[in-house]
Amino acid sequence: MPESTLSYAACEAAMQRCQFAFVPAEAQGIAVGLLASGQSDPAAMWQAELYADLAAEDLLAQECRALLDAVYATTSQQIGDPGITLLLFLPVAAPELMVAALRDWAQGFLFGFGLAGAVEASLSDDGRELLQHVYEVAQLDTSRIAQDESVQEGLMQIEEFLRVAALSLYTERQAATC
Repeated sequence: MPESTLSYAACEAAMQRCQFAFVPAEAQGIAVGLLASGQSDPAAMWQAELYADLAAEDLLAQECRALLDAVYATTSQQIGDPGITLLLFLPVAAPELMVAALRDWAQGFLFGFGLAGAVEASLSDDGRELLQHVYEVAQLDTSRIAQDESVQEGLMQIEEFLRVAALSLYTERQAATC
């Protein structure tokens, strides 16, 4: 997500103010998982799942919904347009916080992908393997992160893997639902 379009910090602050159950990276992961699953109406499922506990008349909830709607719209546009690169919505942060954000994103993706039902069985062997690797990212241990250059490079590789895995699964499911 371009910083000028949507600020991770602003989204995170709004979510904290309304005591939202997810962090922004996880919320976008849910959106990407739903979109990649081939679900016929991922936007409705997104709203039902994420906004169930938000009171419509609450101003903090309205602010949170508006920001999350922007995350969903941007994500939907990015994943659906081959001319645009899917950007993971992650904070600019220290390595241990980035590991947590990547883990949260992967957990969100798996949650969103799973909301569509039992699509894993319909995946190719490569698709199931990608899903397994996303699961492994979702299990990352944030307590054992060193502060060196190799960690930064590793984090960039994990981010790129998640992006490519999500796009590959999206492409596979789109072909299967057409």
